[in-house]
Amino acid sequence: MSLEVIDRHSEALFEFLWCPVCGHEIFSHIPFEGMFCKNCNTQVKLQEH
Repeated sequence: MSLEVIDRHSEALFEFLWCPVCGHEIFSHIPFEGMFCKNCNTQVKLQEH
């Protein structure tokens, strides 16, 4: 049995993502929790338009 990994968001997307609170562009991804700014720990949610 093989496990297929689906990458929904490309790494290029995170190059254009910045924290709305402090303006930093460094994020850490916590599985099942979301994206968090490494500078001020603000959670950022990705929304598809």
